[in-house]
Amino acid sequence: MAIREILEVPDPRLKTVSTKVEPDEFNDELNERIAKPVHPVRRTNEAPLRQPEPQRSRSTDFVIAAVWLMIGVVVGAGLLLAISSYLGVSVG
Repeated sequence: MAIREILEVPDPRLKTVSTKVEPDEFNDELNERIAKPVHPVRRTNEAPLRQPEPQRSRSTDFVIAAVWLMIGVVVGAGLLLAISSYLGVSVG
């Protein structure tokens, strides 16, 4: 079976609306296409298509950094209290 052409975005064939295939229109060629689908990405050297990862905004990065900072302060304060009570030193 021949390798099928991979269509890319500016190709007008991607915007065409398909027609309904009636049961009496099934012939040997159509049955063969259905029985043996070809995955075009496997036949090329290109990476498979995947959804792009969403971009984070700077405000999202700032919020994440602030949350980690607050977690660090709480953990650090708890660690300081634990060490001071272990050593018998009062903090404050």
